[in-house]
Amino acid sequence: MNEIILILNKPIGITSNSIIKKIEFLFKKKKIGHCGNLDVNASGILLICLKKINKKNNKYIYNFNKKYILKINLGYRTNTNDLNGKFISSNIKNINIKKNNFFYNIYKIHGISYQKPNIFSSVKYKGKNLYEYTRCGIKLFKKKKYIYINNIKIINKKNLLFSISCTKGTYIRSIIDFLGQQLICKSYMSFLHRINIGLFNIKKSIYLEDLLYKRYKKIIKLNIIKKYIK
Repeated sequence: MNEIILILNKPIGITSNSIIKKIEFLFKKKKIGHCGNLDVNASGILLICLKKINKKNNKYIYNFNKKYILKINLGYRTNTNDLNGKFISSNIKNINIKKNNFFYNIYKIHGISYQKPNIFSSVKYKGKNLYEYTRCGIKLFKKKKYIYINNIKIINKKNLLFSISCTKGTYIRSIIDFLGQQLICKSYMSFLHRINIGLFNIKKSIYLEDLLYKRYKKIIKLNIIKKYIK
């Protein structure tokens, strides 16, 4: 097997596709891809395929569960469900009581659920992202899809910092918006950092800056993890 995976630590403020273009230029190669998009305002692990992945391994990599660290803000709702959207509604009365209710209800999202992607998401429709249509004044609403929340933990109760493990294609900000709507307190996601994709961990990742300046050594071959894939 000659497939090679680069474990990249994506910074905030750049799209996954922009990173691909930089890497294609760096390695002077075309058709480099990634296994799971990260929004422009999210950071963390991004798997870059430097060589073609065969269909069997492609299936396993794309279906790996993912783990994130996120921060939640209560009292306000944005049109993008995150920090960079426009505030569209608020409810800051009795925020402390609502915070307690939030902790009680957040554990209810364990297990099987269905969600509808935000219209500002990077979900594809006819080759374009939903947010591209939305910015042009065209609102397209995708059907609800199946997701599964494996685990959710409180990291810092005071700052509303959590970790969450879930299946592929889960939109964390949509979950946070849903919880805020359920509690009538409004909420949005102010921080998102992906720390795991299946067997790949953020601790073994390379910073984009190090990659661009060729200060990298942490490229692994896919056949190293083949024994873990059944």
